[in-house]
Amino acid sequence: MKTTAYIGKKGAQTLYYAAKVAKYIRLPLNYFITINFSETDIPALQINDTFLKLKRQLTRWLLSSSKYKEAIEPTFVWVFENCINGEGCDIIDEQHNIHVHLAIHIPEGYEDDIFVKVKSLLEKMAIINERTVHLADTIENLSLSYFLKGCHPDYIDTYGRGREYIYQGIIPGDRRSGTTRNIGPEARKRMDKELGIKRSFPRDY
Repeated sequence: MKTTAYIGKKGAQTLYYAAKVAKYIRLPLNYFITINFSETDIPALQINDTFLKLKRQLTRWLLSSSKYKEAIEPTFVWVFENCINGEGCDIIDEQHNIHVHLAIHIPEGYEDDIFVKVKSLLEKMAIINERTVHLADTIENLSLSYFLKGCHPDYIDTYGRGREYIYQGIIPGDRRSGTTRNIGPEARKRMDKELGIKRSFPRDY
């Protein structure tokens, strides 16, 4: 199975601008969710696929509406890490500490609903406990700065928002980080066009 050890250049570029794009479209990344897969019974090699399934189901639920809930535009960033006691871990057997952080927009009044929904979706896929899912509010840009500490050391000075590079361990699968489309690269390009901003990016962006 393919694994990753860093957030790559394209991923780092996308994360770097995601919070600014979210704020521009008035959907700021105001909450921080952590899912600790080491506190589930999901095998390490299945974690990436399980999270992508969870993400798809959460997106569908956010977009749905009922008499109890308005539709919510899915807006979030996610990054996997695998660290034990602050040090990157290369273990992907039962001793791993793989977890995923999400910086997410949650409208006022929906904090508990989304937290409960993430837990309930995960409970359908795995055995979890009270340490599996954690929700906290964010300080603007702190979450993405925290995420970017794991970008490739060649790009940390450019995209790390002042953070030093800290190795964040091996993650099974080929998706280590990502965003919803509304704050991804194409959304950033639209924002730049509307604001008259011209940026210089490497040719392979």
